[in-house]
Amino acid sequence: MTEATQSLDRPRVVIAGAGFAGVSAARELRRRCRDDVEIVLVAPRNHMLFQPLLPEVASGAIEPRHAVAPLRRALPSVDFRLGKVDGLDPARGVAMVQPPAGDRYELPYSHAVIALGSAPRALPIPGLDEHAVGFSRIAEALHLRNAVLSRLEIAESTADPVAREAALRTVFIGGGYTGVEAMAELYDLARQVCAQLDTVEPRDLRWMLVEATDRILPNLPLELADQSTVTLRRRGIDVRLGTTVDRIEDGTVHLSSGEQYRADTVVWSAGVEPHPDVAGMDLRLDDTGRIEVERTLQARGADAVWAAGDCAAVPRHDGGTHPPTAEQATRQGKLLGRNLARVLAREAPQPYEHAESAELVTLGGSTAIGTVAGRHMAGTIPWLARRAYYLTQMPSVTRRVRLAVEWTLGAALPTDATQLDSLEHPGQPLSQAVQRASSS
Repeated sequence: MTEATQSLDRPRVVIAGAGFAGVSAARELRRRCRDDVEIVLVAPRNHMLFQPLLPEVASGAIEPRHAVAPLRRALPSVDFRLGKVDGLDPARGVAMVQPPAGDRYELPYSHAVIALGSAPRALPIPGLDEHAVGFSRIAEALHLRNAVLSRLEIAESTADPVAREAALRTVFIGGGYTGVEAMAELYDLARQVCAQLDTVEPRDLRWMLVEATDRILPNLPLELADQSTVTLRRRGIDVRLGTTVDRIEDGTVHLSSGEQYRADTVVWSAGVEPHPDVAGMDLRLDDTGRIEVERTLQARGADAVWAAGDCAAVPRHDGGTHPPTAEQATRQGKLLGRNLARVLAREAPQPYEHAESAELVTLGGSTAIGTVAGRHMAGTIPWLARRAYYLTQMPSVTRRVRLAVEWTLGAALPTDATQLDSLEHPGQPLSQAVQRASSS
């Protein structure tokens, strides 16, 4: 018997997605309703990825496992199910769940929350999938760390000037938060490792940031975005505005300016789009593919369905929609949890009102820039404020303690330049042993 044929003995809220919005909604709803409502959280992994910390995973400032929070520990009274919600039938009040093994099944709900987040957005650039790596997962952060360290070792050991030049060149495509923060942290790592080498110096590094528009960091005020560009250039990063990549061929990046730039490491960080599974939810979507919601976060045309985070087009009170940031997703998730509790108590839901948000971007060198409560800030204080904010938002006390300890030790200890590329190919030694055995 499928669960769709079973009657519900108490209200059931099914939450699709375990990002900032989904986890915040589950925690707030459980806090307010306790055991009066059944909460089912469906996600493809048993942890929440704290994406703003990925740049620090790449630089080695924190351990990879400390950038994730185990869901069962963070949400002990929530029914967690491994899988993904890839369909919704609002008319029947049923969500379709595909587990990692076994048949797809139907899960009835009293209310459904779609918080699937976003996925990397790509363009049909020839050679992009073959020569570039994205930056949205732990595996990609580790890969880039290993790539940077291995290329520095290659430059240190090779006598070939062409190979050395390519090894010391890195290109980031996309000047949003992800691209800027990842590049700044990795560039810091590369400069610090140069101090441990004999023939490679920081001035030998050739790093480029390519942005198609006339500015970077679109969510920051233009004045701060321009200041960020100046800061990055002063640190030695070549910021190319109004420039696109035509193709990547034979290790060479071909720019729209006509320049050909040979580089061993190419990173794609040019934006995100709503998670593709949103298209199968039978809900109203806007032109960008996000779910249309009221300011109360209820999906338009489906009162028992709610949405928040990157996959939801949440209207602003003064027009437009809120940007897809971690802070917005967290705050939306908390309001969604409160609104669900209010609706279950037969009270009216409240609109989302969050005009001022803290937008802080790290630029490397213990420096950040951004706005806090409408005030422009730059330097070490906003950098510390950024870390403090993310520390408080980590939904696990254990992870908070570990992060605090790691950040404290990292300020006092030298940079660890250990290259762990074996993590990316764990089966390679056995494969090579089998090949040797077969040929002997």
